[in-house]
Amino acid sequence: MRLTDPVSTMVATAITNQAAPSEVVDHEVLFGLAGRPGGVDPELTIVIVGEDDGVRVMAPPATIHAATTTQAAIDDIVEDALAWIRAR
Repeated sequence: MRLTDPVSTMVATAITNQAAPSEVVDHEVLFGLAGRPGGVDPELTIVIVGEDDGVRVMAPPATIHAATTTQAAIDDIVEDALAWIRAR
């Protein structure tokens, strides 16, 4: 069972909007806390994996800071990941 969080929802939306109907794409969103002076800065690592003819290809993970997480930022990450996967 996958937990539903706002970032995973944004990633799923971006994949739905950008992937071709024939493309098989999955994702994971990993949450981490990075130490910084005065507290912690939540970081999100987004991993996108595509599958072509049974071969799984993982795009390089992308890290985004929680404070800058918007649908537009997620769209850019997914666009870059899909381009990277398609080029393989």
